[in-house]
Amino acid sequence: MWNNLLLISGHRRSGSTWLAAVLGSADGVNLIPYEPIWLTQQPETPQANAVQNWWQSRGWYIPYDDSSVTDTEDAKILVAHLEWLCRYYFNRPVDTLVIKEPHPNWLEFLVNAFRPNKVVYIRRHPLGIINSYDENGLYHKWGVEEEWYEFCQQLPSLLPQLVPLSLHAHHVMEKVAFMNHAGDLLQERILTSIPHLVVEYETLCVEPQKEFARLYRWLGWAWDQRAWEKLVPLVVPDDTSIEKGFIEVRKRSIERATAWRNELAPHLVKRLRRFFTKIGLETPFPGAGLPSLTREEQLMGSRRYLSRRRAYLQQFGFRAMLSSR
Repeated sequence: MWNNLLLISGHRRSGSTWLAAVLGSADGVNLIPYEPIWLTQQPETPQANAVQNWWQSRGWYIPYDDSSVTDTEDAKILVAHLEWLCRYYFNRPVDTLVIKEPHPNWLEFLVNAFRPNKVVYIRRHPLGIINSYDENGLYHKWGVEEEWYEFCQQLPSLLPQLVPLSLHAHHVMEKVAFMNHAGDLLQERILTSIPHLVVEYETLCVEPQKEFARLYRWLGWAWDQRAWEKLVPLVVPDDTSIEKGFIEVRKRSIERATAWRNELAPHLVKRLRRFFTKIGLETPFPGAGLPSLTREEQLMGSRRYLSRRRAYLQQFGFRAMLSSR
């Protein structure tokens, strides 16, 4: 159903939806909306139940073994699922198909199943990811504690050098950031023999014309003024087209890159910085590689923190709120 397949990967809340929307707007390119394996957002395919069983029964990391009959059959199911969606959305074979799956822990299996021609991996500053989790109550909704348990069970065989460092992750925020770091390390190992490009979310936001020109040329796509003008509504939208919501693709570029500075509580920023220092991860933070938080940003982040806690308490109750701290 496709001649060329582009897979976009990265962490959840890393900007993969926005990147997929931008690349999917190019001439001659077709985009499967959302993730193909986000079954609640897709029409029900004949393979849906088998796809759900595949990811629910495999653990946090899903490896692929060519000699395994089970893996081979599951790969065929995933391909058939994607082909069905392609027929549903486009009703014909397509030249270039773009899909996104923000699960680096699934990347090995997806690459071996779908055999993409190229992979784009998007990375985002951990504070941006944490801000999105905190804003949307995702620690509880996405079962981070359960995910962390599965992750720790597989970590000794996946990345044994990280096992002693994982013992320092106590706050749920630290656990998300640590799993993201592990995903980045796994990506480097999985994609060694596949044409791939790693892009930085913040750089795409701040210098969209320059960075998307570089990305288009790497993909072998035509880049000119017309191509840029097609992207403008998604990368530098005007105020009348700004979208709000969990999956927004029209948002001010600078806000995309730095919104966490006045939305995430200052004490959470400091805590994550201390955690990264403790485990030896060299990532720029406010006051250490990035401009310090201003007084105004600290006040705004504190107010937003109180507002989020009230909303979370009303939605999930006091016990759930405590477990997310």
